[in-house]
Amino acid sequence: MATESKAEIAGEDGQPWPWQDAAAASRSGNADVKPKARPLQEEAVASPYVSEADVKPFRYGTSGSISKEQLTAIRMLNELFARNLSHNLGAWAHTTLRVNMGAVERIAYVDLLAQIPGNGTYLASVKANPIGVLSLLQLDLSLVPPLIDLLLGGTGQIEARGEPTEIEEAILRSAIDVICREMSSVWQSVGLQMEFDRRQLYTQLGRLMSPRENVLCLTFELEMSGAKGRLQFVLPAVVSNVLVRRLSMDWERQHRGPSDTRKRLEELVQDIRYGVSLQLPPFGISARSVSDLQPGSVLQLDLSAEEPARVLAAGHALFEARPVARGAHRAAHLGERCTKLRELTDITVSSLW
Repeated sequence: MATESKAEIAGEDGQPWPWQDAAAASRSGNADVKPKARPLQEEAVASPYVSEADVKPFRYGTSGSISKEQLTAIRMLNELFARNLSHNLGAWAHTTLRVNMGAVERIAYVDLLAQIPGNGTYLASVKANPIGVLSLLQLDLSLVPPLIDLLLGGTGQIEARGEPTEIEEAILRSAIDVICREMSSVWQSVGLQMEFDRRQLYTQLGRLMSPRENVLCLTFELEMSGAKGRLQFVLPAVVSNVLVRRLSMDWERQHRGPSDTRKRLEELVQDIRYGVSLQLPPFGISARSVSDLQPGSVLQLDLSAEEPARVLAAGHALFEARPVARGAHRAAHLGERCTKLRELTDITVSSLW
């Protein structure tokens, strides 16, 4: 029975599964024995459900990559942010500010952390609403002293110092609010709003996002009063995916072919409801005849008894018709189109679309 049971749990090639090696080692007390790893591709090909042609190596570096069209849409959106920030933050600080769009890249968060210096940069978390997920904002401290000096009435010609004081940090917080407001103004088209959360220490960055997460890094180059620095937004995957997906939808909608647009419009038009009436052609009647009208009176019309009524849709005569009954409902038996009648509007059903 023991041999039969062992054969039942063996693999298709007659070899035990890797977890069985570990179990045998545990029973024998040999803790150094490790499960034998079988090549992933070999296991897949050995499966009766997967052919060798279906097995392809997966490149984790390409997961979540950005296409050329998506990259173009992201750059166009954030170049608008750069122009708005140049004007509004510059006006707020009473100086000339130049903001240029830099790199847009996907990068593993752990690799990005290796590029961030431990000193000389201001780090803050910003919340992306309505998702409620935190992103990272990085601003070079070389821009902080001239910015604060300008806000305090100076010329901005001041050398960079160390960490900002509490008063300077409170002033800097107002500048960060302006940056978040301008980003929200541009990103409201994709349904995202950026809100300042709190300042972050360099040692706390590892807990802000998953180290292996592919993040979207947006870099901007700032220059004012002779000082140059860098502003970065680091967006986690959940935020960048929303941004990329909605931008892709807008891009597809804007670049949809005319035939697709016409077909879609025709489908939508079919659901439009028109006011339709069945009525006789206009005729004249004297004012005396109108004043003599009473309930039960018979009003003689200046029309032939053979004169057909007209079916009108949205005020336009379409067909000659005669009133009939279909079950318990009134109906109209259509005749010729009204386009053959000189006194009526020359219109057909197709021209209504």
